[in-house]
Amino acid sequence: MVDKLGDVLEEMLAKKNMREKIDVARLTEEWEEIVGGLFSAHVEVVKITNGRLLLRASDPGWSHQAEMMKLNIKKAINNHFDYQLVKEIRVVN
Repeated sequence: MVDKLGDVLEEMLAKKNMREKIDVARLTEEWEEIVGGLFSAHVEVVKITNGRLLLRASDPGWSHQAEMMKLNIKKAINNHFDYQLVKEIRVVN
């Protein structure tokens, strides 16, 4: 019954687009785990809307670093969540 209940819950979350909303919240909570402590100390998640992730860097140097790592960041996030949560990344400081 647990497997069937899990399947039902997963289907409900998918229909209501709730999985993505939950994962957006999880991204902020799990940011340090995904990208590492040093990076997360200088680059933070501002928001994610329709697969577009907005990051804020603490200074221009970290902004440049984040720009250079966009592909790796996107891969790390999407691997963490096992689907394409992030389609593009924009960095501001």
